[in-house]
Parts: sequence; C-alpha cells; structure tokens
Amino acid sequence: MESIALPLIGVEFPTFTGLRIYMQKFKVAAIVGRKGTPAQYAEMLRDMVLHAGLRFDMDVHLTVDEKFVPQGQKHRRGGAHVDGNFIFDWGGGGGTGWLNGGPGRVLTPEQHKLQYQSPLGGTIIASNFAACDVWTGTLDGIPGQGGDCEHLRDQFDGLTKFRMAANHAYVGNSLFVHEGMPLNRPFERQLVRLTLAPDFDIRTLQ
Repeated sequence: MESIALPLIGVEFPTFTGLRIYMQKFKVAAIVGRKGTPAQYAEMLRDMVLHAGLRFDMDVHLTVDEKFVPQGQKHRRGGAHVDGNFIFDWGGGGGTGWLNGGPGRVLTPEQHKLQYQSPLGGTIIASNFAACDVWTGTLDGIPGQGGDCEHLRDQFDGLTKFRMAANHAYVGNSLFVHEGMPLNRPFERQLVRLTLAPDFDIRTLQ
C-alpha cells in the first residue's frame, strides 16, 4: 500500500467556539459558493477545495472538531492508522468505534477492501496546532480493523516522516498513515477535515 500526503495551502482559522460537526455532506460546488457551510469556515473551506482542484459535482463530507485539549492529551485518534474511505455509514457519530476508544467496526472482507484498501479517495485536513505525525511511502501489508496500522510499524523506518504544520492544509490519499500526538501544552485545538469521494485520485496533484 502507498501512503501519500502533500502540502496544499496555508489557512487561517476563525475564533474558537467549540464547534463540532461530524461528516456533514456537501457538494464541492456548494462549498465554492459558500452555501450551507459554517459561516466562520466558509472562506477557508472554499480555498481548500479550489486549491485541490476538486470536481464541482464531487460529494465531500465535512468534519469540524474544536476542543480544549489539556497538556499531555491527544485531541484525535492515537496510534498509526489510515482513515480510509467513507463508504459504510453506521450513523451515531461514534459508529466507527475507535472514536470512543474501541478498535472500530468489524467489516466483511469485501467491505474492508472497499473502505481500507483502495489507493483512491482521501482527505483534506488542517489544524491550528501541530500534533499529527505522518508517514509517506510504500508499505508491505494492508490496514487492519478500523484502519489500524500499528502492525506495520516495523516498516516505518523506511518511510518519510513529518509532522503536519499548524495552520496549513494537507491532502492525503485514503491510505495516508498518520497518528495523533499528545499536545505539549493546553490548547483550544481546531481541526477541519474534508473526506473526499472514493474515486478521487491524489496522483493527479503530484
């Protein structure tokens, strides 16, 4: 599997309000036209999709997670993992399991292949605090339950590693390996993610 992540554009986050949105569906055209998106994020989201050159008819899913995070704690999911594609919607916000500390939903082999083994699809992601490590390159193996990649960690020395910079958007394929890290100080962290359609090909941006 190939983990790909590319820097996209610098961004400016709005004032922290504690806003939380989970996987809200939009057409790219609506984001470009600032229709229905959170007003404080409208310009930022528009810039991200335009710089990524997304098709206007593409469906994307928006997540906004603003949370006060104490020093030494992680804001988002720890452990090396991939997000995969958003194909099987189980509902309930915590339906993927790991959001609540579990290993994620058990899928059939066919579902797992579609959600966690496709080189297509991906995300655009940005945060106002640098606390996410990324590994890019080729790994021998596939993600486990819920996209977990800890079983592949012995191969990470052969990959390129970087930490996502604050206030900068990145675009990654559905197999880009990353890990949320503990914050080194208390902070009102903001994270924005656009989950892209499962036919998006990041290689068109390279």
